[in-house]
Amino acid sequence: MKRIFIIAIVSLLLISVVSVFAQSSGSTGGRGRVSKTYELIIRSNATDVNIYINGELQKGRIPYTAALAPGTYTIELKDSKKWEDGSATVYLKGNDQVNINLSAKTYELIIRSNANDVSIYINGELQKGSIPYTAALAPGTYTIELKDSKKWEDGSATVYL
Repeated sequence: MKRIFIIAIVSLLLISVVSVFAQSSGSTGGRGRVSKTYELIIRSNATDVNIYINGELQKGRIPYTAALAPGTYTIELKDSKKWEDGSATVYLKGNDQVNINLSAKTYELIIRSNANDVSIYINGELQKGSIPYTAALAPGTYTIELKDSKKWEDGSATVYL
């Protein structure tokens, strides 16, 4: 009876060891497992910005393609000079794309006129330069005035940036 009992215990231990080994080396948890990645394409109206995925700076420019495992990702586009920062959160479960449009910190205003020997005023402040005149301005409302005391009538326009 003792022999049968010992054989039963040894048999149970062997079955347990084989079962644990099979679970640890199977196709769902073993070392040979290949992780599935998907393609995420990041697009924007701003092309020269820094791209961050989950806080990590990426090397490349817009449009940017990343190979990522399924999951949730925070995409950030940053540029301290020309664009306001923008971000999006993406749950990736297949090939996908995200479009993050950024707002400009400044807009380029170009003033052209048939009269090129005039004084240029923006919101009442005399500008240094001549026609065509280019100014980098923050979003807002501006009154543009062209003045000449000799040959041309003064002209003005209001622009919204």
